[in-house]
Amino acid sequence: MPSPQTTPHPLTQIEIMHRLKKVGFTQEQAETHAEIVTELNESNLATKKDVLDLEKKSESEFALVRKEMRQEFALVRTEMKLMESHIIIKMSVIMSGLLALFGTVQKVFGF
Repeated sequence: MPSPQTTPHPLTQIEIMHRLKKVGFTQEQAETHAEIVTELNESNLATKKDVLDLEKKSESEFALVRKEMRQEFALVRTEMKLMESHIIIKMSVIMSGLLALFGTVQKVFGF
């Protein structure tokens, strides 16, 4: 098993064929298997262009998400300010009611 710092090198077609022939495969079988394994490995590899395209797409998507988040935060701030205004109005109404009640109590009981 390779150490975490090193990456195993990919097997070449010749190495694959040699190992297969060692365990009893014919030349034709070994060549066919080696070609298939190589094709599978190469079909799953990303090119530098693939990586750059993915990076560009990711940056673009992150920029869009950041923009949407800024808009959402701005909306939340606006809603919070509106709620704050409503709370202040309700508290003012409650305070006015309490003052009126206190005035009535003062008149009735002569405080």
